[in-house]
Amino acid sequence: MRCDKPVRLLLGLLISLTFFSARGQLAVSFSNLTVENGLSQNSVMAIAQDSTGFMWFGTRQGLNRYDGYRFKIYKNEVKNPASISGGEVTSLLTDAKGVLWVGTTSGLNRYQTPNDSFLRIKGLSSNNVEAIYQDRDKNVWVGTLNGLNLLVNREQNQFKTFRFSTKAGDPVNSIYSICQDKNGNLWIGTGNGIVLASLRNGKFQYKKVSFPSPLPSNYITIIAADVKGNIWMGTSNGLCKFDVLHNSLRVFQHDNRNPNSIIHSDIREIMEHKGFCG
Repeated sequence: MRCDKPVRLLLGLLISLTFFSARGQLAVSFSNLTVENGLSQNSVMAIAQDSTGFMWFGTRQGLNRYDGYRFKIYKNEVKNPASISGGEVTSLLTDAKGVLWVGTTSGLNRYQTPNDSFLRIKGLSSNNVEAIYQDRDKNVWVGTLNGLNLLVNREQNQFKTFRFSTKAGDPVNSIYSICQDKNGNLWIGTGNGIVLASLRNGKFQYKKVSFPSPLPSNYITIIAADVKGNIWMGTSNGLCKFDVLHNSLRVFQHDNRNPNSIIHSDIREIMEHKGFCG
């Protein structure tokens, strides 16, 4: 998903959608896909659509492919090296080449369409994958609990690792989210704040971001950028809007005394907003 567009907030499992037209408010209804419909587990952690139109849903107990009628479930099979490496799926990405990448808590996988199997990727900085992202230059980045990885050789599935601290166990090396702004910079959400990075002419540079006021939490769960260049950051204790141009930070948190505050301070997703119906 490109993240240089207006944003809509999805807070936990509660989705609030309001549509307006000249005739007044329109009713919105939802249909649900659950274990009763064949989904392997109801905690959906990641969603992607592949180049052939299939929808993929990553859960805590397996990967699901949906054709619009039924699910096919993929789980780790101990004696089958062509099965997915782990059952808890954390991230999914269909890249510009049409390759489906599957991140799990037990490794990264590349889906092999011709034989409906998985290639387990070796050589990552950690097998605990938290984020998969493709930038506008079609670079594929993989964030893990111990470093950031860049795909440097697609044919051989080779990755190059970057870490932001040499200290063992430093949470700044735990990568949870990646987003590219309109200037081509990568905003990287870690377990200890934000790292701003760039890859230009093959040279990777980075620095820790200092904000004008403290973040509500240094555990950054998700990042998005809007068309005005503002950086939106979800944390475990609030939503933040960083105005890069004016170097100002605004924090939004749940307030029991304010019914118009956000529903919860633990932010897990920020998504683009398509606008209201006219």
